[in-house]
Amino acid sequence: MINNFKELILQGEEIYRIKVIVPKVELKKRIEDEVNEISYISACYSMVNLLDCVHVSASKGNALKLLSEQMGIGSDQIAVFGDNYNDISMFRFAGLSIAMGNADGYVQSKALSTTTSNNESGVAYGVKKYVL
Repeated sequence: MINNFKELILQGEEIYRIKVIVPKVELKKRIEDEVNEISYISACYSMVNLLDCVHVSASKGNALKLLSEQMGIGSDQIAVFGDNYNDISMFRFAGLSIAMGNADGYVQSKALSTTTSNNESGVAYGVKKYVL
C-alpha cells in the first residue's frame, strides 16, 4: 500500500493506473480535484468510492475514437452502453449513448437514452429498443 501516491507520480515513476479507495464521501471531490491538478493525469470514479487515475488520454472515449478510426466507422454509427462516470467520455463520442438503469442520475443525464438496469437485461433491452 502506498500512502502518498501523488509524490510517487511526481517523481516520474512509470505507472499505468492507480486505483484509490475513497471511503469518506466528503473527501471524494477534493481528492479527485487534487489528482486532476496534475496535467497528465485524469481521475474519474469508476465505482461509488473507487477513483481511477490514468494518463489524461487513456479514456474509454479516446479508445473508442481510435478504434473507430482504425475501422473506418463514424461516431454516428456507434452505440455505447455505460453505467458509471468513466463511461461518460464514450457517451460524448458515440452517436448513440445509452445509460444503464442502475447508473446514478448524473451519469444518466450525460447519455441520450436510458435502458433498464443490468439486472434486468438492460443491454439486450436497449439494443432491441434503440438499435434494431
